[in-house]
Amino acid sequence: MALIREAIDAANAFPHGFYWTGIEGMPVPPVEELLIAARAKGVKAAYVAIETFDALMLRIWRNLPGKSSELDKKVRKSQAASVSIPLPGAGIRKPIMRLNALPLTSLPGECQSLTFTGDMEWRALRDAQRRSEGRLILTKADTALAWGAEADVRAHFKADLRALAPFEIGDRLLTLDDHLYLKSFLE
Repeated sequence: MALIREAIDAANAFPHGFYWTGIEGMPVPPVEELLIAARAKGVKAAYVAIETFDALMLRIWRNLPGKSSELDKKVRKSQAASVSIPLPGAGIRKPIMRLNALPLTSLPGECQSLTFTGDMEWRALRDAQRRSEGRLILTKADTALAWGAEADVRAHFKADLRALAPFEIGDRLLTLDDHLYLKSFLE
């Protein structure tokens, strides 16, 4: 900052202007003071809000003239490509959820109801789901519910698990407003 302040005090400082880039929002006080000092010396100075440094560099790169295609390929590792993914044919009902071009038209109708030796808190269920690395999906209503292999459920809850029984979901997933605890199963 001291070096830039010294440059601002020099004759004909920053003849093309002085621009400071940073993440959207107001600049930190030392930067704001620097911009004020530059403007006081007659330098065109501004804070330019950017999304990220990488996004700024890519925008600058795209606007540079005369880039060699060889170097451009190294900078831009991905290229836009045209794809043609056929949409599924007309069905008999709306999709439950659309995942890009793939409709989700059905879900398992049964899961497992878990009974524990003590009260199982949400935090413990979320920790177990995270530790299972995608093998278990858990939610909690009057009882804890799980999707996943019985062996995985037993391995994660061990002595805390008193009973495991089938639970019929039925049409509850189609009326999520009345059964919000099932929303996490979909998410």
